[in-house]
Amino acid sequence: MWRIHHTVIVAAIVFAGSLLAACSSTPAQPPTQVLQFDSIPPGATVQTAQGQACRTPCAMTVPVVAAPVTFSLTGYQDQQIPLSVREPEHSFFNTKPPFLLPNPVTAALQPLPPPPPKGKRAKMSEAPKAVPPAEPPPELRHAPEPERYTPPPAPRPWNAPSDSSPFPR
Repeated sequence: MWRIHHTVIVAAIVFAGSLLAACSSTPAQPPTQVLQFDSIPPGATVQTAQGQACRTPCAMTVPVVAAPVTFSLTGYQDQQIPLSVREPEHSFFNTKPPFLLPNPVTAALQPLPPPPPKGKRAKMSEAPKAVPPAEPPPELRHAPEPERYTPPPAPRPWNAPSDSSPFPR
């Protein structure tokens, strides 16, 4: 009887070990989600951190992991938009997988500044040339001089003698 009991225990241990080995040899893959990508102007290349790429407007199935996506278009500055993972509210009967935000992912690309003009460049040691002042229009060239303002004479101090004093000098 103890042999049967011993055999059952050994079989249970071997079975449990094989279940653990199967779990550890197969890593869990993150869930995936379809994301919609759009750009202003359209036609930008979107690249995920995993190396997936498409041209906007487009949709891709991506793993649900927090990572940035990069939008690039010739003549425009590249733009990175971070994706964040959100956990849905769980209930006992409803277990939804996590999801990525934002969805749709939209980028407004900014144009690159224009390149400097080609041609003669000023040396750093040379000072820029002064621009002569503009001449006044012909009707103001021969205008009469405006009358100059002359201030009134300063008042005399209270103790200064005056010509109309009633007292003799």
